[in-house]
Amino acid sequence: MQAQDELRSILADLVGEPVFRRNIAGNTLILWFRPAADGKPLLGLSLDAPWRVEAQGEIIATSADLPWEQEDGEADGAYRERFDSAAALSEPLTGLKVHDVAHDQRTGDLVLTFDHGHTMRTFTVWRGEESWRVLDYKLERRLLVSAGEVMADKLS
Repeated sequence: MQAQDELRSILADLVGEPVFRRNIAGNTLILWFRPAADGKPLLGLSLDAPWRVEAQGEIIATSADLPWEQEDGEADGAYRERFDSAAALSEPLTGLKVHDVAHDQRTGDLVLTFDHGHTMRTFTVWRGEESWRVLDYKLERRLLVSAGEVMADKLS
């Protein structure tokens, strides 16, 4: 199966799936789906910046909300608290079911629509660089998505 066809199939299969867990790594939002019997996720969407989460048409969280580094003189604990506070803004996605998925193959942009009027959008801004990826732990494979291209390789 071609990587683009595989991506289309995975995204279509997300409809009806709840977000099992949500993580933030730097300014990357990771949405986890399909927990295994041991509680570990089998499938994830790792979404690089820029992204935003909307609820009922209002922006509630963005990748730009996340502080990238400590401010001069800021204590480690204060920075962590500021980061955690910003990261919590996207927590409402946890437990919501995916209602629709739209991927623009030309730009690489992704839109996920969830319960209760929540939407997550990614925006590709760099040509030639991946902007998000599918992490498939069941198949030990990942799909790297950029503007106009989907590449597949093994999870490492």
